[in-house]
Amino acid sequence: MLKTDITKLLKTTKPKVGDTLFIGIDGHGGAGKLTLADSLAKELSAEIIQTDDFASEDNPLEWWKLLAPTIFIPIQNGHTTLQYECSRWWENPDQKRKLVSKQVTPIMIIEGVSALRKEFRQYISLGIFVDTPLELCIKRGVQRDIA
Repeated sequence: MLKTDITKLLKTTKPKVGDTLFIGIDGHGGAGKLTLADSLAKELSAEIIQTDDFASEDNPLEWWKLLAPTIFIPIQNGHTTLQYECSRWWENPDQKRKLVSKQVTPIMIIEGVSALRKEFRQYISLGIFVDTPLELCIKRGVQRDIA
């Protein structure tokens, strides 16, 4: 699906979280999810929430339970700004966690592995799975992680 197809589709898609429409972008690591999210965010004046901000070394599997009370519910309740501490995979006790602030925009993008999990369906109006050959995902992931 091309960006122009996505923007056309958005014209007939309704928000599920207050007045905010969420786009979920999922796919394997290295698939190009963030590249697509960045491009759409620029075109749509949208903010991006990354699932990597919630997953951590201590919480690699249950992180998703934090997303609704931190992102979806505050927006549903009328918040216009979101703030949360970014998780870290390699904890350094001397380093403070990064505080993330996001302005709530009419369109928000949830980007990352598991962004389209069934628990988020009640919030996400449009889901995109970036289907990239596994070999290319691995190559990109290695290049990204050694950079």
